[in-house]
Amino acid sequence: MKLRTFFIGFFLILFGLAGVNLVLGYFLNEAERNVEKVRSQIEDVNLALEDIVLSSQWSTRFARTYIVTRNAKRLGYYNQISEILDGKIARPKNYNLEYWDMVAGGFAPEPENTKEGAISIEDRLRKLDASSEELEKLKRAKALFDKMTVVELMSMHAANGEFDDGAGGFTRRGRPDPEFGKEALFSESYNKDNGDLSRTIAELRDLITKRFAKKIAQQQNSADFLLTLNTILALTLFGLIVLSIFYLRTRFALRAAHLMQVIKQISSGDFDSKSDITGNDEIADMAKAVGHMQANLVATVTVASQLADGDLTSKVEVLSDRDRLGIALHDMMEKLSMIVASLRSIGDGVAASSAQLQSAAKQVSDGAHNQASSVQETAAAMEEITASIRQNAEASSRTQQTSTRLADDARTCAQAMQRTAAAMKDIADKSMAVEEITRKIELLALNASVEAARAGEHGKGFAVVAAEVSKLAELSKEAASAIQQSSVEGKDTAEQTNRMLTTLLPEIEKAKDLVQGISVASEEQATGTQQVNVAVRRLDDVTQSNASAAAQMAATANALAEHARELQRAIGWFRTQETNSQEFQPSKRLEKTNTPRREVSLIAETGNLGKY
Repeated sequence: MKLRTFFIGFFLILFGLAGVNLVLGYFLNEAERNVEKVRSQIEDVNLALEDIVLSSQWSTRFARTYIVTRNAKRLGYYNQISEILDGKIARPKNYNLEYWDMVAGGFAPEPENTKEGAISIEDRLRKLDASSEELEKLKRAKALFDKMTVVELMSMHAANGEFDDGAGGFTRRGRPDPEFGKEALFSESYNKDNGDLSRTIAELRDLITKRFAKKIAQQQNSADFLLTLNTILALTLFGLIVLSIFYLRTRFALRAAHLMQVIKQISSGDFDSKSDITGNDEIADMAKAVGHMQANLVATVTVASQLADGDLTSKVEVLSDRDRLGIALHDMMEKLSMIVASLRSIGDGVAASSAQLQSAAKQVSDGAHNQASSVQETAAAMEEITASIRQNAEASSRTQQTSTRLADDARTCAQAMQRTAAAMKDIADKSMAVEEITRKIELLALNASVEAARAGEHGKGFAVVAAEVSKLAELSKEAASAIQQSSVEGKDTAEQTNRMLTTLLPEIEKAKDLVQGISVASEEQATGTQQVNVAVRRLDDVTQSNASAAAQMAATANALAEHARELQRAIGWFRTQETNSQEFQPSKRLEKTNTPRREVSLIAETGNLGKY
């Protein structure tokens, strides 16, 4: 496990446990508040039940006192007790067992006749979430209280000479009878109802007490459970801290100390020291990085040793863009390899080129004589070609004249066909006029026949003339129709011929332009062949000069071959990728050492060393 992952998980667990602790504390406080709330409700219930008992006791006391003393204040106090219990007026402060004695003695004010804050005994118990059984028990106690109230009211009104009228009132008058009130208030049934009221209140108190006791027990059990969980949470947190300390010591501290020892040994130059730390945490990553660094240092030292022996076959791996040592060593190896490879390539190329140059020089010398005779023959052939091209140019000129004349004739023919088409159209128009005249003649003949018929015997000769005129008009009509048909056909033929000539005329123009271009090209070709003929004569002169230069080039090639062999011996001491399969020969170093200074200087002066 990585240290970062461990701390993230540790703090997540720690924060989680702290959050659970806060939640447990919240619920524990909530349970304590609920217990206090239940206890407060118990006090309110006891106070309400005490109000019923006190109201019953003080009502009995005031009723008995009123029968004896006829004190109107006692009757007023009696009525206020009932109104307080029924929620008609507000309950006084410090309403307890001593309250009415203090009011009677003048040590406390009488209750204020206000409804603000007034609440009945039933509503007080409902606000305390009384159950249906408890409300039924309260209803029974209230019924007993009302029953005793009826007896007390009858006794007090009897003492005043007021008796029940059967309708719920005391309007029937008579002689005051205080003895009746005493008997009623001290009777066995009254005392029994009073005792039954106290028993019912006691049972109601027991029901409410048991219900609240159950609530308190539930809240207390919840609080005990939360305290237990909190204790377990604290123990878990303590164990987690101890295990974390032990894990950090064994997993990180000891291994880090071992890795530090290995790093010190490597820093002192001991590259054979290795670490056996494994895993997937930060210490293992550091160990891998140290091992990789050690391997890179060993590889660098190896390459430097091989470079000192002249071995350029090793490759330097650059670790990153910031590996300055690797980059410098890699660049140095590449540059040295490029220099040696370039020198070797130059030497090999010069050696091969010198041999080829010797052979080529001989071939150039032999070919120069053959080239001279070939150039003479070429000159004669060029003269014949020049004469032939002149004849072609003359023929092209005559063809150009003919095509120009043909284009003019075609243009004239097209114009004539246009005039013919116009004449045909004019004939057609006139034939239509003849046809119109024929139609009018027929109409006149018809009218003449009608008039002849009217004239009878006298108009027979005129009828014969009209018939002949009608026949003549018919023949004229047929001839006009034939002429019109022929003129239309002639017009269409002329227009079609005109369109063909119009289409053909651009082609004739193009042919004329092409022939003109051929004529111009022939003239230019004749001029060019004349220039080529002159160039061939000059080439004959150059060929004779090349023959003499070939002999000098052969001598230079021999000297260049000797220099190439000397260059190959000079760079044979280095080993590169091209020569890594050949065994290193120390004798080559001796050859370089024993080379005379003047000969080496000559190589440096005449050899092509390229860029370097």
